Amino acid sequence: MTHIANASLCICRRIFNSKTRESFELACQRLGDGRIQKEALNHNSPMSDTSSQRTIKDAEDAIRKRFAAEGFKGQRKYDPARVIETSRWWYIPFTWIGCAGFIINKSDLYVNWLGSILPLSVAIWGHDRGIFNDWVDFTFDPATDTKIAAQAALSFKHMRPNDKGRLPSEPIFYLERQIAAAVAEQFPYFKRHIVWQTTETLFRLSQTHGLQFTCSLSKPA
Repeated sequence: MTHIANASLCICRRIFNSKTRESFELACQRLGDGRIQKEALNHNSPMSDTSSQRTIKDAEDAIRKRFAAEGFKGQRKYDPARVIETSRWWYIPFTWIGCAGFIINKSDLYVNWLGSILPLSVAIWGHDRGIFNDWVDFTFDPATDTKIAAQAALSFKHMRPNDKGRLPSEPIFYLERQIAAAVAEQFPYFKRHIVWQTTETLFRLSQTHGLQFTCSLSKPA
């Protein structure tokens, strides 16, 4: 185990080592024929000079700052043999019940704190498309069938007022009786929603119905 607080992790620059690749492939098998794995590994984007100069220590520092901001306390350690690195991000397998690890962007050191409801392969597919476990602005392609949009949006979380104008105390799902009106009012742009839990559905719809979308972090409220 390596402690984030005092690590020098040169050994972690094993890109998709055999142990990690095996677990990654097993996760991909949940959705069949390795499509997510192939897309995740081939989803390339230009790497800036700044990104190329960053190291895993920068990723650890970013996690540490996120912990401080969230008031998280506890021992910070992980197995360096399970680190995944691409040209765009690091995956650091600091996990516990309810947390599947962290993906840290090389471009801006944004920390995507992964929940445990998605296989790693699905979380990576979503991350490479701007789907983070955070507030995002989600835009369907305007040509999307609104019935398909409604199917996806039913799992979106929001903080919009209810029929009586009252705001929820925490992010909530749309009720089935609300979804048609929500799509009619907002389609194609769903500003400030949490859609991370919908990632597997979005992948399936992209494969079965050619769903296209863009997604990016929301500005702070």
